[in-house]
Amino acid sequence: MLAHTNRLAARIPAIAAFALMILFAGGSARAEVLDNVQVCVGTGTNQAEFEIDWYDGTTNHTLAWGYRWNGSATGEQMLDDLVAADPRLYAEVSGTSGYGTAVFGLGYHQSGDQNFPLNPPLTFNTQHLADTGYDGVDDSRASTTAGDQWQEGWYTAGCWEYYTSTISRVSANQSDWDWSEVGMSSRILNNGDFDGWSFDYGFDASQPPPTAPLAAPVLLLSGNLAFGNDPINHTATQTFTIQNIGTPALSVSTNAYPLGFGGNWAGGTIPAGASQTVAVTFNPTLAESYSATITVSGTVTLNSPTTRVGNTIACSGTGTTPSIQNTEATDTPLLPWWGVAGLLAGVAVLGIKFLPRRTISAR
Repeated sequence: MLAHTNRLAARIPAIAAFALMILFAGGSARAEVLDNVQVCVGTGTNQAEFEIDWYDGTTNHTLAWGYRWNGSATGEQMLDDLVAADPRLYAEVSGTSGYGTAVFGLGYHQSGDQNFPLNPPLTFNTQHLADTGYDGVDDSRASTTAGDQWQEGWYTAGCWEYYTSTISRVSANQSDWDWSEVGMSSRILNNGDFDGWSFDYGFDASQPPPTAPLAAPVLLLSGNLAFGNDPINHTATQTFTIQNIGTPALSVSTNAYPLGFGGNWAGGTIPAGASQTVAVTFNPTLAESYSATITVSGTVTLNSPTTRVGNTIACSGTGTTPSIQNTEATDTPLLPWWGVAGLLAGVAVLGIKFLPRRTISAR
């Protein structure tokens, strides 16, 4: 911890020369704190925005969340509450010490399936926190799933830097952020605050500012809709789940099903933190491959006006021609050979004669 503190102290002049690492450049000004988010965690009259940028040395990958509370709250409390509420968000921390809690790693597992594959592996608790201590940091740890985000560092790869701003400053200038003079444990939140974490890849204080953050989707869609082979005109069924991660109720207005697929739920209201299971059918009419996405759209009201939200989930299947069952008669004799021989012998003894069959036609 001391070595890292000294390294940061040595870098402060360079950081200040770069306008204290100007962050989170974006688009048009915002009138409300939560105008740029879909997921808001907590309840109360105070509002803050929380942003994470998984900068990888080349590209900025930035997502935003909202936070509400009453009374007092710290930057650490906001991080803990967001990580616990959003099943896609993960954090590796130092645990509480005299210096407060340090952040070693932050991750976003887009499927939200409670199994974040990392290499080397890392064990998280039910709140999606891994308390590794300083000896547990591995600067080489990375995500093994395409599309997921994980950055970890303290010694060689880089480190997570903590930045702050306010709604009034960001409304005037999206790039107006400061490097925080205190850690998240000592950071007291005020209504209208903005907190941001950006990975300082390779300890390069001259990295470019991130692009405008994307809103972390409030709609989490999970399930396996790969139907495989299915005979034409036959109906197969599988399910997927729509989860509302945020605090406000989610109004789903449209479930758009592509050709060959259908579902038993067209829309409705999903309460805060609740989910809806949808049965999806696959009924191919042609012997060909079907591959598309199901689109779920709706609205969530954080402030006025409401925010339109949406997400997609992939579905696929292959129509096949039904097989034709072989119904040809076999050549199995009606009697075994010894039965046929006995029958012929009996015919000879009795003198039975077989007359040729005649066809009688009408005159």
